[in-house]
Amino acid sequence: HAADAAALLEHLGVRRAHLAGHSSGGAVAVQLALDDPERVHTVTLLELSLLSVPSGAAFLEGAQPLFEAYAAGDHERAVTSFLSAVSDLEWPACRDLLDKHLPGAVASAVKDADTFFGIELPALAQWSLSAEQAASIRQPVLSVFGNATQPLWVEVADLLRSSVPNVEDCAIEGVGHLLHIQRPEPVAEGIARFLDQHPMR
Repeated sequence: HAADAAALLEHLGVRRAHLAGHSSGGAVAVQLALDDPERVHTVTLLELSLLSVPSGAAFLEGAQPLFEAYAAGDHERAVTSFLSAVSDLEWPACRDLLDKHLPGAVASAVKDADTFFGIELPALAQWSLSAEQAASIRQPVLSVFGNATQPLWVEVADLLRSSVPNVEDCAIEGVGHLLHIQRPEPVAEGIARFLDQHPMR
């Protein structure tokens, strides 16, 4: 995906860009910043998903029933259980949240289950970011996280804070992994402040 993003920027004639990504999208942004640093001006990470942190193994172990449901052909249960698990919300509340802010998102995710469970999650499980690699990121980085999020994303935020030379935290009160959907205003305000501090000349 990072190579695809770089190719798209090249095709569009974009020589330098602000990157932003949520969850596995954050992994794409980080990898592009590492692979093609001259093309990346800043990186905004909304709860970067990184399964090589200590709690990543427990996260994957907890996800095994979801992979089993997917393998059995029950794509709807696999997707809805995953969304409920990462959001820390019971499924009815999670569904209502998504239906309100992103109509059609659940149906689209179920339709795309082969891509998510067959390609994206396995690729994310293989991707890693060491402290040394994180330390080589020279662009300004904004780490956005919910202060009620799960241990996986707490550990990722800790890694970024301790390793990336130029990183700023933005904690969003009372939410977890779906922070940008649950509380879009403070997320947008935090990103806007960060980008204002790092304009492209």
